[in-house]
Amino acid sequence: MILARKVALAKWGVIDGLTDDEALRLAIESDLRVDGGQLSLWQCGAGGERECSEVALALAAAMQHFSGIQIVLLQEDRLQELDIDWKPTPGRTPIKTLQDLHVTARVANEPARWSLALEIRRAVSQGRYRTYTRSAVKTLLNAALSAGRLRVSDLSDSVQRRIGKSTQQAI
Repeated sequence: MILARKVALAKWGVIDGLTDDEALRLAIESDLRVDGGQLSLWQCGAGGERECSEVALALAAAMQHFSGIQIVLLQEDRLQELDIDWKPTPGRTPIKTLQDLHVTARVANEPARWSLALEIRRAVSQGRYRTYTRSAVKTLLNAALSAGRLRVSDLSDSVQRRIGKSTQQAI
């Protein structure tokens, strides 16, 4: 199984003026903030386009501010080798059918977080990620609205304004 994490891809590569360790530390501080040693991940099945789009939709529906979405794809067995375990927990998304895709990983300490960061960097360098532009996110949200999987009122005001007039019919 593949587990996905929302990241900012630009932070996971080489950054001019920073050493590799400094760049990795910056990525950790921005994308791997842990709350009580816990980190949010999403199950992506085999990592196919449809499965990843469902994760992107779950994330998009819960956004406070409209943006594109980038997710890195991590292999379950590799995380197990790093002693990172997880348990199913309801995801924070208004789309009820997608809440069960969420898992909470336990990242017990800084060495574990550093190991996870190195694994994310490896995944990014190997092209194991998906990027959803603002246009693609808008398409995902509008399709969910049209299919009745999501209500406009479930979306933040910012997202409602950005996805535009096509949502007015779904209200």
